[in-house]
Amino acid sequence: MSAGQPVQLPLGIKLRDEATFASYYPGPNATVLAATRAFASLQSAVPECCLFLWGTEGTGRTHLLQAACHALADEGGLAMYLPLDELADEGPLLLEGMESVDLLCLDKLEAVVGRPDWEEALFHLYNRLREQVARLMLDSGCQVAAEDLVITTGCHEALSAAVRAICQPGDIVAVDSPSFHGVMQALKGFGMKALELPTDPLTGINLEALEMALEQWPIKAIQLTPNCNNPLGYIMPEANKRALVALAQRFDVAIIEGPGPGDDSARI
Repeated sequence: MSAGQPVQLPLGIKLRDEATFASYYPGPNATVLAATRAFASLQSAVPECCLFLWGTEGTGRTHLLQAACHALADEGGLAMYLPLDELADEGPLLLEGMESVDLLCLDKLEAVVGRPDWEEALFHLYNRLREQVARLMLDSGCQVAAEDLVITTGCHEALSAAVRAICQPGDIVAVDSPSFHGVMQALKGFGMKALELPTDPLTGINLEALEMALEQWPIKAIQLTPNCNNPLGYIMPEANKRALVALAQRFDVAIIEGPGPGDDSARI
């Protein structure tokens, strides 16, 4: 792979020469264009490792992803563009080693949603990209109405909004211990009860204790930060994350996840 050129798989996949930021007509998407430009520049200190674009057909998602690859390559970086609708049948092994590029753009994410092999591979890829401080751009054709989105001024406001959307005063929220002081303050201010559960500094919240608590108490939500936890700093093992999700589904309890430092897009 040579610096300064978009990296491509030998599968006949090529970037369109005309797919640049300069040729993109933003219309009502000027903010999206600006965010994509910043994310695709090696000169920008973006706080996230992942940028997700969504929209209906014809909104220019593919154009923006390819433009991002062109722009980063012009700065001497390594970029990879993968249209998943064309590559889904190739299998997820093609994602191996992709964390070595500066920017990975995955187009048509909806083409592999619901396929366990792809979903697991994407999960592992995301974690490898975070470790390598690489950048991941995705897009999907999901249709989300503007009224379904909430833009907040930061993590604390987002967590507060999520808690208030699910819980009422007097409700119980399970948290790890020690927990982020901002969460504890918010729960106290909302008149909710924090149920602190024993937490391992390496693996996170004790799942056996959580299961017992779910069996004994009417817990409405579980709030924790499984990636780069604050204040303990742990990253919950993948097996524990799956077990946590299974518990939440079994007891029909929401998980409110706080992002780790410098990553506003982390998800279990």
